[in-house]
Amino acid sequence: MSAHPADAAIPHTVEPHPVTGIPNGKFGIWLFLASEVMLFGALFSSYVLIRTQAPHWPPEPAGALSSEILNVPLATLNTAVLITSSITMVLAWASCKLGRLDRFRLWMGSTIALSFVFLVVKYFEYTHKFHDGHFPSTNNFYAVYFTMTGLHGLHVIGGIVVNTFLLTAGTWLWKVDREHFTNRVENAGLYWHFVDLVWICLRGAAVPHRDHRGGQLPEAQPAPRHRGRARHRHREGRHGGRRLHAPHLREEGDLRGADPDRGLLPPRAAPPLVHRVRVRGDLMGLKGFHVFFIVLAALTALMFGAWSVWDFGRTGKGGTLAMGILGFLAAAALVFYGLWFLRKLKDVSST
Repeated sequence: MSAHPADAAIPHTVEPHPVTGIPNGKFGIWLFLASEVMLFGALFSSYVLIRTQAPHWPPEPAGALSSEILNVPLATLNTAVLITSSITMVLAWASCKLGRLDRFRLWMGSTIALSFVFLVVKYFEYTHKFHDGHFPSTNNFYAVYFTMTGLHGLHVIGGIVVNTFLLTAGTWLWKVDREHFTNRVENAGLYWHFVDLVWICLRGAAVPHRDHRGGQLPEAQPAPRHRGRARHRHREGRHGGRRLHAPHLREEGDLRGADPDRGLLPPRAAPPLVHRVRVRGDLMGLKGFHVFFIVLAALTALMFGAWSVWDFGRTGKGGTLAMGILGFLAAAALVFYGLWFLRKLKDVSST
């Protein structure tokens, strides 16, 4: 039985559950994020199938790259805005862990402000497309673009609502139960990091390949079967055959002479419950998710820098070279930030 007062009404809202190793609220948000993975996974799968089967991508004008239709500088700006908002979000959670409500309000307010910046940029981008006569009904390219970015924008609005509640009316819980309030901020941070992660995937999907034309996917070849090896194993494992390849059975004879309750492999001692709870809390908490997010963001910045250099060699535009240099600098900055984050918050762990 949990000793925390908040767990009296709803069990394990603050302290980790003995089975899952994390509080029920965090377990619930991960289940919700799993459903979100299936939602966006279906959309990304549809995008891949439509793109690979199209004679040209984008369909029109023929031979154009997606980077020549979409506004790459605005998309890059929005990517930087969302990555920065993830940093401010995790700093708001860290401020709660350190007992600094004033710092929490500063960083959470910055997160909400950056969210509105993202929506304002998308508004100008959408209105420009509408002014040029591009709508979801124009072709498959714009149908995929407006569907996926529009759905992502709805998730951004949902995150703004939750974060605004935590910043305003939700702070009453801080006076009653700080740990419970901190858990709520962490759960909101997990959702916000997922929203930013989806945008990074969207940004990466828009980068054209060297051959952007569609075509049939290569037919999968069946794996070769080693019939001789299979017959050899069958002959060794059949009744009355030779010993199985198990080290502790070679000294005792075949399976007929072994203890029926004994497994083929020696049993391993289970790790202590406290250790399992701590590992699950760190890996499935906001701190571990943030480290994973920073690594992926740095790799995306490297990919964007490499694409910009390639595009500069193709077009000779100095703007693409400048964006490539900024991409490499952003990747280096994210690496240094990640190292600072791990060193600065080494004693701060998730529940």
